[in-house]
Amino acid sequence: MGFPNGPESDSPDREERRSQPIRPRADEVRNFILNNVERHEDIAQLTASEFHISRQATNKHLQKLVAGGALIPEGRTRKRRYKLAVLVDRFLNNIAIQCIVV
Repeated sequence: MGFPNGPESDSPDREERRSQPIRPRADEVRNFILNNVERHEDIAQLTASEFHISRQATNKHLQKLVAGGALIPEGRTRKRRYKLAVLVDRFLNNIAIQCIVV
């Protein structure tokens, strides 16, 4: 049984995800986060709904991605948003280059 407001829980794809070993599933969750974080403000809710896991479990994945340098958090508590670290680094490098040139 999935979340009441989530997508159907009977799809074969979702059943397959539930039966995966822990490590490959963790990788799948983190890849999903990385692929969708820039397009969705509340990536924690989206991920929890997509994988039928709690927001707390999603938060653990987010924290591992932050600790690994893949994501940069902004804000606090439920208002916290995440950005890909690579995009932020490129943006800051471009600003630094522009400051040097000007």
